[in-house]
Amino acid sequence: MLKKYFHKFWVLIFICSFNITLQGQTIIGTITDSLNNPISNATITTTEHPTSNKILTYAISNTDGYFDIKTPNLNTYSLNVKALSYKPKTVLIKDKNNKEQLLIILKNNIDSLDEVILVSKKSPKISIRNDTTIFNAESFKRGDVKVIEDLLKNLPGFNLRDDGKFTFKGKVVETLLVDGTDIFNNDYTVATKNLSADLIKEVEAIENYFKNPLLTGLSETDAVAVNLKIKTGVADVITTNDIAAGIEQKYQARSTLLSVSNKLKSFNNISFNNTGIENSPYNYYRNNNVYSIEHDAINKENIVIRGNGFINDFTPERARLNKNLFGSLNGVHNVNTKLSFKFNGDYKNDNLSQTQTETTTYFTENTTERNTTSKIESKPTLATGSLEGILRINDRSSVLYNGTLFFDDIETTVSQILNDEASVHLQNDKNKVQKHKILYTNRINKNEAFIFQTLLNSHNLDQKYFLSNNE
Repeated sequence: MLKKYFHKFWVLIFICSFNITLQGQTIIGTITDSLNNPISNATITTTEHPTSNKILTYAISNTDGYFDIKTPNLNTYSLNVKALSYKPKTVLIKDKNNKEQLLIILKNNIDSLDEVILVSKKSPKISIRNDTTIFNAESFKRGDVKVIEDLLKNLPGFNLRDDGKFTFKGKVVETLLVDGTDIFNNDYTVATKNLSADLIKEVEAIENYFKNPLLTGLSETDAVAVNLKIKTGVADVITTNDIAAGIEQKYQARSTLLSVSNKLKSFNNISFNNTGIENSPYNYYRNNNVYSIEHDAINKENIVIRGNGFINDFTPERARLNKNLFGSLNGVHNVNTKLSFKFNGDYKNDNLSQTQTETTTYFTENTTERNTTSKIESKPTLATGSLEGILRINDRSSVLYNGTLFFDDIETTVSQILNDEASVHLQNDKNKVQKHKILYTNRINKNEAFIFQTLLNSHNLDQKYFLSNNE
């Protein structure tokens, strides 16, 4: 009997130790002023040392001055606290498993000189309003920040996926807004890869986001949207142009036009490069599946004939050989308060190539070598367009129409030499897709809504494959 309780005792100690370990991953505390008044909306960040600009974790204090922040995986780090109208304070943390609640007192940052009061007006780097986290873009722009993608990579909580899209707090960013308007549908990478970060004043990460505003508040959702707020005082029409050239006849050029008027918001872009950069949402440089395009707006059927893909141990940016021409038109026109139209169109032409040489030696009684040289060349051409119209019947109901046309034509040549035997593989893939949707929404009350949707999809896939052997 004693042995039985002895085992239970050690199990209980193990559970308690495990809980204590988990609790040690977060630091909690309260921020007040010298009169013990709580300070809300204070920004709390952790860095490797006090002078470091790289933020490891961050948090915002609530109305009671309370905060909890995850601890970085360091034995020693700096906890930095900033609040509007208060002097910043840095606390050196030497024990990452510290469980004690911190009390941080900030001193007032108001000075008086000859009856003139100087008050800090600097906006905080990060603030929170309901489901929206607001980042002051200027605080996160460094020398390497050129386009929106560079800026978002510097913001805490954002991570770049391999497909060019972002996640925020582990949730996929589905929509990119410009001053509150959805211009790009799901293909927002055309903006993140090409729109200049110098135009952005604030970045808003909106959680629990509904594309259809009539459904807001009905339930919780994991959808996240990012809203780019343009700097005030800029012109209604903004153009940017970049041209670069290098050795071995390498060059790239890009021109963008952004319109931010009340009636029309649009983003237009054209670019060309042979430096291995992919400026479009359509990546044909894929391992084992070069012929398939993952286009979010279109449900494409499975490819029947699959050829050899571009396989490389290096990242695509280092290995991709291309001649990439890409153009995009995106815009929203507000006819009046009840009717608006959105249009999106893309064109892409590319020439991708790769040569691989492989030698395999078999050591047996008679040493044998297998020499293989493969050259892959793919020439994709793509054209797609969509039109969306929204009629807001009243404050509770709306009708939406969306039509999408998609076409791509891919010519692929694979030339192989195995020892002294040569072969050529030719493949041609043509995809034609149409997609139409009509959506009616009626918000009945706070907790109910009626939705009627009809879809019409058409897909035609034409594949041809030729093989020739030269002996």
